[in-house]
Parts: sequence; C-alpha cells; structure tokens
Amino acid sequence: MTAAILQLREMGIELSIDDFGTGYSSLGGLYNFPINVLKIDRSFISLMGTNSKNLEIIEIIVTLAHKLGVDVLAEGVETKEQLLLLRKLNCQYGQGHFFSVPLNSSAAEALIMENPQW
Repeated sequence: MTAAILQLREMGIELSIDDFGTGYSSLGGLYNFPINVLKIDRSFISLMGTNSKNLEIIEIIVTLAHKLGVDVLAEGVETKEQLLLLRKLNCQYGQGHFFSVPLNSSAAEALIMENPQW
C-alpha cells in the first residue's frame, strides 16, 4: 500500500489523514504513510472553547505534525473565536461553516474569486 501512496505523491497528489484522533487514525499513520496534511477531527474543535484539555490536545497535535513536517487542517471551524485560537496554535488551514456551507464547484469558484479575508 505504501508503494501506491508514494506513486500518488510522485504524481503531485497530496495526501491527508482525515479525522485524526478518532476511529482508525493513529500516530503510526504519521510516520508509516507519506502524508502532507493532518486533519484534526471536528470533535476536538467543537469543544476547544469550553474545555482547556481539548485545547491542549489540539496544540499537541499541531506541534507534532509540524515537527514531522506535515501541515495541519482543523475540521469543523464554526466561529471566529475558534479560528483565532487555531491561528494562535499555528494551524495552517481550516474548514467549516464559519467559512462557508458546502458548495458545488461553480459556487466554490465564485467564493474563491471573491477572495474573502478571514
């Protein structure tokens, strides 16, 4: 399987580990697979403002990913406060309803062309 993943990367396809911290994602995936992005599961993001331990877990995940040379994407960003906290933790990317509801390709292109500054 790793050979196939390496072939995908050679083709310029970037790979992510989705929903990190839940289900079948594990620390082993961070060094066993040649990934580009680690996606933090929304369950951690949704509680980050109300639970200091969740914020610490997010900080640890971001730090670990950066030490391994991997970018970080937070799933389920719903508020400006969450975005500001994630920026303080040096999380490079976010997705969620704070930015937009799910869009079809033409609506997504229009949003990108508007060049919103979050």
